[in-house]
Amino acid sequence: MRNGERSEITGSLVWSPWPLTPPARDKYDLVIANGLFGFGTDSGEANAAVIDACHAVLKPGGRLLLGYSHPGTFDPGLVDLERFRPARISGLDVDRYLTQNENRHTFACFTKVGQVVTTLGTRPIAT
Repeated sequence: MRNGERSEITGSLVWSPWPLTPPARDKYDLVIANGLFGFGTDSGEANAAVIDACHAVLKPGGRLLLGYSHPGTFDPGLVDLERFRPARISGLDVDRYLTQNENRHTFACFTKVGQVVTTLGTRPIAT
């Protein structure tokens, strides 16, 4: 995105055209995947496909915010720590937040590992 442009895509990550076309890869700073696990992606394989698709579209250093009902609809252990690192949720100073209501919804934040290119060169993320 340039000069404050915003881009938003809604729809299915799992059933998107694959492989992703080059412009879609490494494009987004943030992906929010909320309410998918246990509501359409009901198997470990489907959950892993969501994580793979999120990884493909995030820029290196981009954030992934996963929202899921707790317990049982998603195993955060599926997030490959070679590709993602836990990241602090701004304002909460935690990488995982469990809501205090009857739904027991959890939010978990991750950063995509990789090289970020800046005007000053490259720097590793989440070492």
